[in-house]
Parts: sequence; C-alpha cells; structure tokens
Amino acid sequence: MSTNQQISIIIAEIQEELVPIHHFRSQIAQLSEETINESLTELEIRGIASILHDFYNAIERIFRRIAHSIDKDVPMGENWHKQLLDRMVIAIPAIRISVISKKLRDELHEYLRFRHLFRNIYGHELKISKIEHFIKDFDKISTDFVVEIQDFLEWLNNLSK
Repeated sequence: MSTNQQISIIIAEIQEELVPIHHFRSQIAQLSEETINESLTELEIRGIASILHDFYNAIERIFRRIAHSIDKDVPMGENWHKQLLDRMVIAIPAIRISVISKKLRDELHEYLRFRHLFRNIYGHELKISKIEHFIKDFDKISTDFVVEIQDFLEWLNNLSK
C-alpha cells in the first residue's frame, strides 16, 4: 500500500470519528440555560453526563488513531490518557505538525478529568452543578476541536499530494 493510500485511510477514519461528535453537538444544543437546573431528573443528568463522556471518548479515539498510524507509538501505562492528550500539542519533526493547540488541550483536559470521574462514581452521585460548565462550554470547545482537526486533516491531505 502506498503512503498516499495510507494517508487517505487515516483521513477517512478520522472523518468517520467526527460523525458522532456532530451528533453529540446537536444533542447538547437542545439544552438551554433554562433547562439546565436543579429540577433535572437523575436520568436526565445521567444522560447529559453520558454525552459529555462519549464526546471525550470520540476525541481520544481520534488521538489514538493519530498516535498509532502516524506517530507509530501509543502511550501506555497508568497515565497514558493524559500523555496522549499532551502529545497531540507537540509537533514531531519529520513526522507531523501539532494536532491541537495548547489552549484546546487545557480545555480538553477538563473533559478527560470528567470522563475519569464519570467512570468512577455511581450515576446517582452526579449533580448538575458539577457538569453545568461543561454544557455551557460545549459548543465552543467542540467547535474548536472540529476546526483544529479539520486543519490537521488538511495538512495530511496536502502531505499526500
């Protein structure tokens, strides 16, 4: 398989991972400031938290694809999630440009921490007050992520020409 074919496959795989992110964006967009309050049921809070969890999972799948297919090295060990996120900021000479900005990395780190929390507590322990800021920032952060990934995909596409 040629390098151009490999790059085309990576681009297609990353684009496929963006599909759920657009879906999550439309789900969160249905929430308004008026609906995000203490009167939400436990199931509604769990549902919103699940979307936030899935959002970061989709991002991490993209990052793992890049680390595996382009960097040829996926971080391992206890702290691999943070290492993977941190690596996406680094331009690796003769391999690739940075995937995301430091600012976006810092914002996504909060979603990584939330995902860890979500996986390690019982759903009834979730409180809307603890996830409200994620909901309010979601449109901006998800938009920034998509834009920065599209820029990276454009770089990859130009590389294959």
